[in-house]
Amino acid sequence: MVSEINLKIKKLKEDISVKNKLDNEIVVLERNLKNEEIELSNLEKKLKKEKKDVDNLNKTSFSNFFATIFKNKDEKLEKEKEEYLNVKIKHEEVLYNINVIKSDLQNKKEKLFSIENCEKEYEKVMDEKISILKNNGDYATKENIKRLDDKLNELIDKNNEIREAYGAGKRLLEEVVSAKEELEGAKKWGTFDIIGGDAMSSIAKQSKIRKANIKFERVSQLISEFNKELGDIKLNSLEFSNVTFALDVFFDNIFTDISVQRRINESIDEIENLENKIKEILYVLQDKDEEVVRNLNNIKNEYILFIEEAN
Repeated sequence: MVSEINLKIKKLKEDISVKNKLDNEIVVLERNLKNEEIELSNLEKKLKKEKKDVDNLNKTSFSNFFATIFKNKDEKLEKEKEEYLNVKIKHEEVLYNINVIKSDLQNKKEKLFSIENCEKEYEKVMDEKISILKNNGDYATKENIKRLDDKLNELIDKNNEIREAYGAGKRLLEEVVSAKEELEGAKKWGTFDIIGGDAMSSIAKQSKIRKANIKFERVSQLISEFNKELGDIKLNSLEFSNVTFALDVFFDNIFTDISVQRRINESIDEIENLENKIKEILYVLQDKDEEVVRNLNNIKNEYILFIEEAN
């Protein structure tokens, strides 16, 4: 039973190799066909022009009359015929190339069609062999399959956790950047307010601050989510002091303006520090993800090789 499956696996691996080669060859042929068809189109236009030039010299015309008088009509006609012939030869060459490429393409596509399901068949046969080995294999074989299964599942879970953490970090980073933009807007209006702005600048500043406060609340929620995901993969959590503003428009004056501006600047510094920390963690998560993917691929290759060679 296993020996028959091994023969199937060997044949399917050969088919997969042929399929990959055919896929690449078809891509190249289709690109070459497109280039040749563009060349053919250009040559057809040129051929039409050269034919017209020859026909014009064979007709009676005003310019033809002078060409005959000065005895250069035959020269011109020979030259035009030669140019026409050269283009025609080139046109026939390209047309021949197109037909050859089309024929080659058709043959390769037909061959590809006959083995298009080889990868699915390979997976199916491999699953069948794994099942047989798990049920009927010797102790060492069963233990090795269990070890590889456990390692694969562990790495897959780890990979999912890292990607979930990365996604939470990206969402947090977007909200942090948005909050910083609101604060920077408040800072600009605050500067204008201090140097002699009007009621509109004060209202605009306070509007930006309110929006920043709303963003901070969202940032605080997202930090909790991010920290939870980081805890799942044993990474240190983020800390952030949620700064809020409580402004009283009735006591808005130069002193409160300066105080608020100072608090805005402090908040910008804090949000920028948070932004940098998030970016650093995201870089770490990217590195971890790449490492896990490498390990996952290594275990998969080890698993495949073991199953293929097992008897």
